[in-house]
Amino acid sequence: LDVGQGQAIFLQHPQQTLMIDTGGLHDEAKFGIGERVDIPFLRQQGIRRLDHLILSHLDQDHSGAFPAIQNAFAITQVQSSERSEKFPFKDNFSYCQQGQHWSYTDLEIEILSPTQEGLRIAQDQKNEQSCVVYLQFSNAQPYQNFLIMGDAGWETEYKLLKQYPDLKVDVLVLGHHGSKNSSAYDF
Repeated sequence: LDVGQGQAIFLQHPQQTLMIDTGGLHDEAKFGIGERVDIPFLRQQGIRRLDHLILSHLDQDHSGAFPAIQNAFAITQVQSSERSEKFPFKDNFSYCQQGQHWSYTDLEIEILSPTQEGLRIAQDQKNEQSCVVYLQFSNAQPYQNFLIMGDAGWETEYKLLKQYPDLKVDVLVLGHHGSKNSSAYDF
């Protein structure tokens, strides 16, 4: 979704409605991304509930619209790499971490980062410990493999290259919106 300087990705699958990040501005009261962009789009698509919402981390430009979305839709599962008192998560919250995997017809979703150790330092290194999501569509053309980095940077990229040397990626959503700190040359 076009949320300006931020990130909001929506996936509608016959078995799953998934959002990765929601976007948001520093002053949601002046212009609410959730109220003016996300919610109208989702309603236009006929969405009444979200099965899964992953907040890569809790920076405003990735999660600021979450409260509005949570008030507008029932959400089965919410995940992030951190918790904060600013976000009134309900009983549907859990941490995302490396190794989590969900399978649907023609779709695989996997969390590649952070590790369990990374979750312990996510409050202090929220960008680097972003939830990194890997999506594989088995019958899609021409692109099947999507890697969504949140705001993860060089350190996480290096770890991913070591841990997943044969990872196939057709579409890469760069960490930190493609800023100069987002990607090392090797990645």
